[in-house]
Amino acid sequence: MTPQQFQRLLFIFACTLAVLLGFAGLTNMGELRSRTQDASLDLYTRISPFEGDPDFAKMMVLVDIDEQSLQSIGQWPWPRSVTAELIDRVNAAQPLAIGLDILMTEEDRFTPENIAELSGQDPDVFRDIIPDGDAILGDSLANAPTIMATNLVGFASNRELFAPVGVAQIGTQNENLLTAPGALSPVPALQTSPGSGFVSISLQRDNAIRRAPLIANIDGKLSPSFALEMLRVAQGARNHIAKLAGDTGNATTQVKTGRIIATGDEQGFITLHHGYSERFTTVSAATIMNNDDGGGWAEQINNSFVILGSTASGLKDIHATSLEASLPGPYIHLQILHQILSERHINAGFIFEVLELLAGVVIAIVMSVVIMRVPLTIALLTLTVITVGTGFGFVWSFNTHGYLGNIFMSLGNVLLVGILVLAIRAAYEEFRRRKLRNAFNQYLSPEMVRRIDASGSGPSLGGTTTNISVMFMDVRGFTTLSEALADDPETLTTMINKIMDHATSIILDHGGTLDKYIGDALMAFWNAPMPQDDHARRAIDAAIALEDALPAINQELKDLMGDRWPGQDIRIGIGIATGDAVVGNMGSRFRFSYSCIGDIVNLAARLEPFGKNTGLPTTLADATAEQGDHPDLITIDEIAVRGKSNATVIYSPLRLSPETRDLHDALIKARQSGTRRAITSALSKLAKVEDYPASLMAYYQK
Repeated sequence: MTPQQFQRLLFIFACTLAVLLGFAGLTNMGELRSRTQDASLDLYTRISPFEGDPDFAKMMVLVDIDEQSLQSIGQWPWPRSVTAELIDRVNAAQPLAIGLDILMTEEDRFTPENIAELSGQDPDVFRDIIPDGDAILGDSLANAPTIMATNLVGFASNRELFAPVGVAQIGTQNENLLTAPGALSPVPALQTSPGSGFVSISLQRDNAIRRAPLIANIDGKLSPSFALEMLRVAQGARNHIAKLAGDTGNATTQVKTGRIIATGDEQGFITLHHGYSERFTTVSAATIMNNDDGGGWAEQINNSFVILGSTASGLKDIHATSLEASLPGPYIHLQILHQILSERHINAGFIFEVLELLAGVVIAIVMSVVIMRVPLTIALLTLTVITVGTGFGFVWSFNTHGYLGNIFMSLGNVLLVGILVLAIRAAYEEFRRRKLRNAFNQYLSPEMVRRIDASGSGPSLGGTTTNISVMFMDVRGFTTLSEALADDPETLTTMINKIMDHATSIILDHGGTLDKYIGDALMAFWNAPMPQDDHARRAIDAAIALEDALPAINQELKDLMGDRWPGQDIRIGIGIATGDAVVGNMGSRFRFSYSCIGDIVNLAARLEPFGKNTGLPTTLADATAEQGDHPDLITIDEIAVRGKSNATVIYSPLRLSPETRDLHDALIKARQSGTRRAITSALSKLAKVEDYPASLMAYYQK
């Protein structure tokens, strides 16, 4: 697969995955969108808890039926006359509204009839000494700006819904609203309060309170929530006017109560941006009943929204929010009031989510294109920057504009697509690198391959001009072996492979690059694809190592052939030249190989057979000798190589004693001077030493 084909397939994969993720979010598959939306709201709330208008926060007061109050006044429920006294005391402090977050759906248990039934006495005995608690409380409710609580139920109640005012609807589309067949209302004696609203709160999948209904359809009649009724009573407004989502032309429901407009989603729910409950004022009911602080509580209650409720754990009005794990119910209603008065509206709805998901799909696809076209490090950096930037944008939009963006769904799509594309691309590039490494392991030493891999570079496609050292090595005497094994081609193949194994191993050990095998010959070069300052010396050392390995190679061949061994050891011929050549991937678009071309390559090939004249295995060109600076090199001759107009000085590595080397240098000097007598004298002296090769002596004598 070509890189272009891979990129096309990866792009198709990225687009498909992004669309599938967007579809999963759009259809809320497995409640994916809903759950991530809830998690997003929780995240925003924890990052920036709601503070709202601090002046309004001071006006939110809970008169708490706490543990202290239960111990001081008695167990719950209290006699209605006691509750009436508490309301009268609170009302004397002139609050804006008093909300009773208490369901009073049954008659007072301290009526004369109930006490008579418990004591077995005639009810008339108690009527003159025990007051009618419901009647007393009813009078207190009627004379104060109170709001009673009702509770939505899933069945038709046998008691008519207590709703002093209703909700006027603009338009007719209300099918999305919270609907209940009935509600539990206060007993008739207590239906004297100027306000009444439902306290039912929508629980989420994890029982956390994140949304609350502003209005509900109760048995075909629109009714306001407890918080909206407190706002109405506080303003002295006559009713509520609701403009539902289908009629506003957008995804919001608006409820006008007096001068205040509360905004909810298309279902009539307000999304809660929770803040810490300690920003509200809490006064113990016992403090008010006993006047423990000398009446200082009255200043806190004056001109405030007061809710009479309980934080006592035994009364079980405890809920969880995204900010606080255990929060008494009255604080939820205070939160709603504070949020409405602070004009904090959280924009959320299906239309917003659809647009957001579509944007996420587009970003994911664009991100994939970027990742496919830039280096991996830049791709990873880009993915990180976009993720962090988008996340910051979501948080900023929520804090400044109240936009509830689904950060987990949107960023999850982008990250999942981006990371998968990045991982697949990295795996593909690692596959290509490994394939390249495996290919180069056939031509380069492992150390050279590691250096190329670590450098992040590789051979250039095409070719570059480089100063290299080129070696040609030929096996001599292999023809004789071939004739001896004419009937056994498998053994012949094994033998040539063994020879090449040894030769290749030595070349790679000296950092060479294997170019090609040519029958019983091979070609190698140094200083490419990785630079080597000592490439000429490496080539010379490799040639000497090849010469030294011949005895071991011949012994292996003898052991393999046994009695068929022809008796003549194989030898090698090596030619090395150094100079500029073009190195790169040579060939055609159908097949190419990493190789080199140039005049210096031809020179090395011409020098290789010259060793047949001198009997020395290795012949070097002058540039190789100069750059290699090997101590064992000796000058051999100055010859005219076929195809070159200028003569080439050639050298060979040969270990000679200092005395013999001096005699050899004298011979070379005599030959250069052209004096026959000096040449004859030098040859006669060399003939007397034992460490001078006879084949080289014969060359000079000839």
